[in-house]
Amino acid sequence: MSIINKLILKTFLITALSLTSLSGCDTSEDELALRENITSMRKAITSHKPEQLMQHIDSSYKSPAHLNFKALNTFVNYHLSNNRVIHLYLADIEIDIDGDSAKVIFYSGVAGGPNQIPERGRLFKVGTRWLKTDGQWKVTQAKWRPALIPKK
Repeated sequence: MSIINKLILKTFLITALSLTSLSGCDTSEDELALRENITSMRKAITSHKPEQLMQHIDSSYKSPAHLNFKALNTFVNYHLSNNRVIHLYLADIEIDIDGDSAKVIFYSGVAGGPNQIPERGRLFKVGTRWLKTDGQWKVTQAKWRPALIPKK
C-alpha cells in the first residue's frame, strides 16, 4: 500500500472515529437505529452480502437511478460480483427525523476493483429517505451524485 493510500485510510479512520464519538451526544433511539442500519449496510457491501444489504431496503423503494426494489437488487448484485475488493467510507452523516420518516445525507468514498488493490474510486454525496414501519427503519428512496467533479 502506497504512503498516499495509507494517509487517506488513516484520515478516513480518524474521521469515522470522531463521528462515532460525537454520535453519542443526545442521540435518540431512532437516530441510533438509523446509524446501526447504515453501519450494517456498509458491512454488507464490503462483505459482499447483497441479501443483508437489501434487508434494509423497503419493497416500495423508488429512485431516479433505479426505478424499483428489483432493479436496485440487480444493480447491487452486479457491482458486488464484479468488484472482488470494495472499500466504503462514510462521513458527515446528517440525520433529520420527522416522526416515522427520516432524511439521511452523507458523503461516501467508494473504491474497488477485481483485484486485491482497488483500481478505481469516487466520492459521492448521497441522499436517502427512510420510513419506519413496524418498528423497522428501511430506505424508500436514494440518490447520489459525484461530490467531486474533475476540472476539464
